[in-house]
Amino acid sequence: YPKMTVKSREKIGDLEAYVVEAVTTDGIPEVLYFDVNTGLLMRRDVTVQGTTLQAYFEDYREVDGVKLPFTTRRSRADFTFTYKFDEVKHNVTIEDARFDKPATP
Repeated sequence: YPKMTVKSREKIGDLEAYVVEAVTTDGIPEVLYFDVNTGLLMRRDVTVQGTTLQAYFEDYREVDGVKLPFTTRRSRADFTFTYKFDEVKHNVTIEDARFDKPATP
């Protein structure tokens, strides 16, 4: 984000968050919400073609010294979906064959 501005503080659920307006390198505005106590990203709002998509980042756990959200919930006016992870690994070797196109039956 080449441009970021702290705009206010706001409650997200039971937690206080800093509200930061940011603009991507492509000029797309976003609103980011950071937990006042931990500094972790709690929510990210992006509006594209008149539709706002909200992403909530929850259940942060430490993996190799880095805090990562193990639950991400994305929602907009007409639907919501949730990603939940049991395990995250960094720098895992993946064999090139995993990227081969499957054989046609």
